[in-house]
Amino acid sequence: EYGKEIVFQHTEEKTQNNRIELCGLDECYPQMEFQTDKFISSGRKVTFTPMFTYHGFRYVEVRGAENFKKQDIYAVFIHQAVRQPAKFECSDNVLNFIVKGGVRSIWSNMFYMLTDCPTREKLGWANDAMASLETVFLLFDAKKFFEKWWEDVKAGVRENGEMIAIVPTSGTWDNTWGPVCDGLLFDLPYRLYQYTGESKYLQQALPYYYRYMDFLETRLQEKFDFILGDWGGQGNIELPKEFVWDAYRMKFYRRISFAESVVGNCTKANEINQKIENLRKDFIQTYIGKDGKVLYENVTAASIVIVDGLCHDIQPVKEQLLEVIKKKGYDFCIGMVGAQYVLDALTKVGQSEIGVKMLSEGNPGYRRWLDLGATSLWECFTTDWQSHNHHMYSGVIAWFYKTLLGLRVDENAPAFERCTLTPCFVKNLEYCKGEIQAPFGVVKAEWKRQENTITYVVDIPKGITAYFQGETLRAGKNTFIIKE
Repeated sequence: EYGKEIVFQHTEEKTQNNRIELCGLDECYPQMEFQTDKFISSGRKVTFTPMFTYHGFRYVEVRGAENFKKQDIYAVFIHQAVRQPAKFECSDNVLNFIVKGGVRSIWSNMFYMLTDCPTREKLGWANDAMASLETVFLLFDAKKFFEKWWEDVKAGVRENGEMIAIVPTSGTWDNTWGPVCDGLLFDLPYRLYQYTGESKYLQQALPYYYRYMDFLETRLQEKFDFILGDWGGQGNIELPKEFVWDAYRMKFYRRISFAESVVGNCTKANEINQKIENLRKDFIQTYIGKDGKVLYENVTAASIVIVDGLCHDIQPVKEQLLEVIKKKGYDFCIGMVGAQYVLDALTKVGQSEIGVKMLSEGNPGYRRWLDLGATSLWECFTTDWQSHNHHMYSGVIAWFYKTLLGLRVDENAPAFERCTLTPCFVKNLEYCKGEIQAPFGVVKAEWKRQENTITYVVDIPKGITAYFQGETLRAGKNTFIIKE
């Protein structure tokens, strides 16, 4: 019918009555209809496709069309032309969901940058990228994608060293979000080097590193209140933001020291290492009690201390971490900072099984999303009233490859040129298998539990030197039988 208005409104969820459920995302746009396209009919048969926007959705509500059938509409999954060659599968359906949902969330947020979500904002939030960066490098052939974004990141460093939180930005958001966002400046060139072997990114980064650290040191001395701490989960409530900033400051200096050593400036690297040690002493004095435990009964706090070695004795902090996790019922209700540390912390203290338990059984956690029918990863563990497509909690997937399969890149021999395989045969999994695309070829690993033995099979391409239990692996398939 000529002049007829047909409305398409896109949504991630629907009500029991099959109506749109926007989960509060539309509250950011009170001046317009959220994720809505309108088409004015010419009276002729046409195919309508929105040309100037894209939407994040699972459902579309169509209004104003007569005799409309479901087969008259179809969805197209759009994203950058970035390949996803990696694979992973195990005996736990929640872990498999995390991988599938993580891939979908990352891919659907690839639009010249890693956006936070394809619905509400579509912005390159640096903190979201920080949380999932290593996973993206393991899952995707993302070198060219990140090379472009690296140019935007460098352009986002102001003359005074201040770093923008959204890369790139239109300038409508302020830049006071702090180290939880700013860490992208340090991690992106580090990961590019780690997974490509090209040191030019670290060489390019060094001037920006020092400019930013001058800014950060000034701000911290001024007791400036940055916005973000351990955002999300419960960590933002329980853990002072200053704890996170002080830990990140040392992390940034470690990235600088590493970059200086890679480019051959060992004297400068040693100077930075001495500064790190002084900061470490101050951190321990400020945040570690006389009993050797962290002053805060918090999963994120204990995990950071364990992973980064910010204590004199790891045993009391290990006990504290396990106590807090048990007290919380093994829920994975952790902020985006804690999610980057807790699994590595548990592995470091020999408790990887607890990591799998938290991922698989924790509720709130990933299991809750799966039980609610999620097909992508969400923004929040404890509420449904936010985005249902965020990639920031996909960062745990990197742990599946590094720890469960043992495929961990050696930063001193990047791009898997040399690696020592350290798989963890956790007892709450029956099998685990996966593969990644390294510069020299595809690396495959799998293990399976049968009675009292583990069969571990690794397929190594030529050009990679790999070791397992002190043995040098040959190119091709290598099989090991391990008695438990």
